[in-house]
Amino acid sequence: MTHRAELITLAIKEDLDGLLDFMKNRKLEDKDLFDTLASCSKRQLDDLWDGVQKMSLVTLLCMDANDKGESLEKCLTVLNAVLNLAVCTLDQDGHYIPSGMFEAVVLLHGILMSLPEDEDTLKNNMSKFFERWWSLNLKGREELAIQTLTYLLERSVKLDTVSASHLKRVWDMRDILTVIHLDDNSSDHLKELIQKCFRKSEYMKVPVGRRFLSFVFTLNTDFVENCHQTVKNILPFSPKSWWNKYGEIYFQAWQRTSGTLREKIEQHCIQDLMSHAIHAQRNGSKPMSSILLWVLGYIHKQKRLKGVDEMLLRLYGPILWRSLNVANPTVRANAVVLLCDVFPLTNPEANSVDDDALLQKQLDHLRTLLFDPSHTVRIVVIQGVCRIMSLYWELIPAMVIKAFITPLVQELAHDASSAEVRHAVFKSLTALMDNHLCHPMMKTILPRLGEHIFDISEMVRVAFMNLLLRVQNIRTIKLLAIVPIENLLSRLESDTPPVCRRIVKLLYSSYIVFSQPLDEQISRIIQMIEVNPCATRVFFLYAVKLMTLQETVNYMTTLCRFVLVVVMKANRNNHDVTFDEHGLPTLDDDGLPTLDEDQVDVRSDEDGDGEITMKDETILIKILDGLVIMWTSVSDELFKRQNCDLRRDLQKKMSIAVPQMLKAFQMPQAYTAIVMLAANVSAGQVPMLSSSFMSKLRKVDADASIDDYGVLLEAMCKWGKAAEVLEQISDWLKSEVTGSTASLPTASKKGKTMKKTVCFVDPINPKPKLAVNFLLYMLRNPICQQILLSTRKEELAEIRVILADVQKVIDGIVAGEDRPDAGVDPEFLEWAFSAYLSLLVLLNDANEDNSNSVTTLKELVMWADSALVPALTVKSEQSEGQRQKKKLYNTTLGMSMLAPDETLSETLLQPTKKLYSATSGMSLLMSQVEDGSNEKSESVTEMSMYAGAATRGQGQKRSTSDDRVGLAQIILTKLLKFCNSALLVGIGDMQLTNSLCNLCTGCLEADGNLEMLEKVIGCLCQVVEYRHANHYETHDDVDVSVPHCMGKVFNVMATYLKSHKSTYEQVFSDVRNVLSEMFTTVIQHRVTEGQIHKELMARTVATILAEHAHTSREDDLGEVKSGIAALPPLSSLILTILHSKVSSREAFVQEMSCFLKSAPFTDRHMVHGCVHLIHTLQKTKFCGAVLLECLDLLKPVLANLEMEEGDTDQPSDITRDEQLLKVGSCEQD
Repeated sequence: MTHRAELITLAIKEDLDGLLDFMKNRKLEDKDLFDTLASCSKRQLDDLWDGVQKMSLVTLLCMDANDKGESLEKCLTVLNAVLNLAVCTLDQDGHYIPSGMFEAVVLLHGILMSLPEDEDTLKNNMSKFFERWWSLNLKGREELAIQTLTYLLERSVKLDTVSASHLKRVWDMRDILTVIHLDDNSSDHLKELIQKCFRKSEYMKVPVGRRFLSFVFTLNTDFVENCHQTVKNILPFSPKSWWNKYGEIYFQAWQRTSGTLREKIEQHCIQDLMSHAIHAQRNGSKPMSSILLWVLGYIHKQKRLKGVDEMLLRLYGPILWRSLNVANPTVRANAVVLLCDVFPLTNPEANSVDDDALLQKQLDHLRTLLFDPSHTVRIVVIQGVCRIMSLYWELIPAMVIKAFITPLVQELAHDASSAEVRHAVFKSLTALMDNHLCHPMMKTILPRLGEHIFDISEMVRVAFMNLLLRVQNIRTIKLLAIVPIENLLSRLESDTPPVCRRIVKLLYSSYIVFSQPLDEQISRIIQMIEVNPCATRVFFLYAVKLMTLQETVNYMTTLCRFVLVVVMKANRNNHDVTFDEHGLPTLDDDGLPTLDEDQVDVRSDEDGDGEITMKDETILIKILDGLVIMWTSVSDELFKRQNCDLRRDLQKKMSIAVPQMLKAFQMPQAYTAIVMLAANVSAGQVPMLSSSFMSKLRKVDADASIDDYGVLLEAMCKWGKAAEVLEQISDWLKSEVTGSTASLPTASKKGKTMKKTVCFVDPINPKPKLAVNFLLYMLRNPICQQILLSTRKEELAEIRVILADVQKVIDGIVAGEDRPDAGVDPEFLEWAFSAYLSLLVLLNDANEDNSNSVTTLKELVMWADSALVPALTVKSEQSEGQRQKKKLYNTTLGMSMLAPDETLSETLLQPTKKLYSATSGMSLLMSQVEDGSNEKSESVTEMSMYAGAATRGQGQKRSTSDDRVGLAQIILTKLLKFCNSALLVGIGDMQLTNSLCNLCTGCLEADGNLEMLEKVIGCLCQVVEYRHANHYETHDDVDVSVPHCMGKVFNVMATYLKSHKSTYEQVFSDVRNVLSEMFTTVIQHRVTEGQIHKELMARTVATILAEHAHTSREDDLGEVKSGIAALPPLSSLILTILHSKVSSREAFVQEMSCFLKSAPFTDRHMVHGCVHLIHTLQKTKFCGAVLLECLDLLKPVLANLEMEEGDTDQPSDITRDEQLLKVGSCEQD
């Protein structure tokens, strides 16, 4: 029996299992099945599909999509078999469709969306079959399209990545949407899928996807509103690349429609977008006004197409003109932006008179708005007017252009009320220069604007420089006619990097021209030096970025050769010099250059009258500085492998030039520059120079500045001789800290003995302060630090061990012990302690556990708490005398705010157990460790704490009490600042934060003059950040909470305020910034650490209310104030900080409301203070709704107090408070 007969027989008998076995056993390929069906007659196909249809129906009736067993698997097998038969039948010539086949296919279409999601391959194949049926326009195709399109849409929405071919399939099935009743409830799922397509990025990126979205706008008038609302909901959160494409969708939909549907799209979509664009907000990172402008901008750009101009004029007419004159400046600004973007609005059907009148109307509006009182409006008008002139210069009458340009140049460019307006003028003029027709007019205008190179605003100067860069390429406009070269160089000397980069770019081609002869190149740079020597340094710094590395090296060689020529001429009676193949002077046997009478001299001016000699020190020094700056700028590039030859060649040339220069130049500035050049070559290339630096460092005076030894130390490190410097530092430190001296000379490396040589031994003259200065400079200089940490960690570790003994010396001095080292210079101890802290962090390996450093730091904190803090108590007692302690506030609520050892409102506010934290980079730490010897002025200021101290000498045995206290305070300040920085870079743990809180508490209680208050609050703020970052606030081992410490802060500030009414303002001013940072940090973390936030706010509220109650008791509260500044001092400070942000205002007022609900009021002064505070806050717009609630809470309290006091002959504050409550309620209403 043939395959055909067997297949037909199985179908007629409705033998499903036999049919499946037949197809499986024969393993019929699609081609075999196609050939089998091709041999069947129409009658045989009818018989085949009648049987297949019946079997399919029985199978589908028995199928359960939720059953995952063999029955479902068998049903899926049947579906695959039926689908294969259908595909092969459809592919036959003539496309004969048996009735049974159509019924079977309808059954398949009906279950398409019911199949399991994991059978997507089968569903996709079925969908492709239905799509082919649709494309062939066969009978009944509408019955096979709805589920197909639904499947395609659902698949495109669910898949993470959708191919363009899949979207093409969706587009091909679009016509089925025209026959679907979208108003019917049965279409809700389909409409929901279509709306989701607007959120799918693939639909926005692929053109066919956008065509489909524009097509759905043309389906139904009601569905247009749904799609438009969907787009409006998506726009605020969509990427910028989508905005213009949404405009394309709207425009294509408008083009495809006509009649009522087009009118619907115009009025409910496009005009709605116009209206929202005019009334949208302009603030934020993605303002809606900008988003909608991008959407409408696509439609504006289609004005060349028929009907678009008329449509825009008709839709903008009712809303645009009136919006240009409204009171709201935001609306006016948005209207101007739209008008300038759509300009010109025209009516193609109007006559020329009406068209000219319409154009004049638009120009008149723009000219009027140039003088708008709002700077925001003026800015957008300036930008729009210049854009219009740039596009339509030849079409706009000359009088109109003059009317626009005149206010721009004469008024708006000099707008003193807004730098942004001036910035907009120059930015817009730069864009206007793109139209060459404006150049003749701008040639006469731009010279009037030259003084703006000195504008106080950086962004204005940057915009002006951009304008000059644009003008630079225009031959008809002379650049120097706008700004003289002297002014440019003056700004280059002192301006900010953005401006300097542009000035150098502007001048680069004038002063560095490699196409010119060498003497001409030198002559040009000399001209710059003569005009402004300081500007030349900045020019060299930024000019390197405009050259290639090869050009930089060549230019450096040219400059070096010029300097060397001048030096050699001075030694050879001003004769000329010949040069070798390297571009350097040819040397004879004596090391001097050979001469050539034909060599051209380098002149300093164009006439060649002033030859450069050694007497021109400024010029030569600036050239040497330029060499150093350029080499430093390209140093990293030179050390790359591909540039090794360039580096060696440059080093070889410099090694020849440096010794000759050193012999000739005696000026300190020139010597410094030459030494820095020598540091960039190897020590072997300058042996005499490199071997003399260590001796020079030993001879440096103890009080020398960084300029005297900085370059020597950097050169030693670059030459690989840092070990010698560290060895000398170690010897000097030992002599001061431990009292021991090192034998000289010593071995530079462990395990090696010095060879027996004849050498000079310098007498031992220890310079410990200089040693610390050397060490601090090397640790803070980026180049030296990198070299030391990579090659000299062992030597640094030894120095750290020596410096650790400084702690013992400080301990003995502070304790007043009679020790041999009691006469150590306190300034040395201060700097040595800073160096020790720096080494403690730098020698901590970031890739290893930092437990050793943290442990040492914790020990230092505990030592400071036990040894240094008590010394501050002595100072506090001396400053206070024997004055008896008095309490500043004493309310019936039990709020004690006087004694430093008491916690504010302890009965009401319990300390919390949660902590905060934050981390940062290691580089931030070293920039904040301590200023040390780098900033002598700060050290001198700190040393003023040693008031009354006698000059220390070897014979001094004990330090005075003031010296001990001053030393303790300085060390504590440095330790707090260092711990702050350590936590910032992530060095610490929970125990360290606990110890820091205890130390801060101790400092607050002991420091009666609040000299350390700023550092204490700053450290507590960093503790909050660190604990938060490491989630320590929820840890069981947290001993001290930050709100508890802040309660101490408020207590000591209140105590100080009581006894220092004449000096408290300076102290409060010093702590304002750190206190503001504390509140900002806590409020920022209020979501995750709500308890800490609540406790701090509770203590803040209690502090302010207690101060008001005390002021009321002292009869100083007076009338209700008009502002926060008039409140009592501490309250004024805190509330001014909280008033700056909405979140902090809300947090304070909400906590005050909770306080008033829970606190028992039995004191009329407390009530009076509350009423006074709330009424004052109402006048400052301090969260009025919650304040009104607080007023309501106080009304029953006042009533109770009035009943308790009864009638009295004395004036009652309660009556006055009741009146204030009524006034406050009325004002709030």
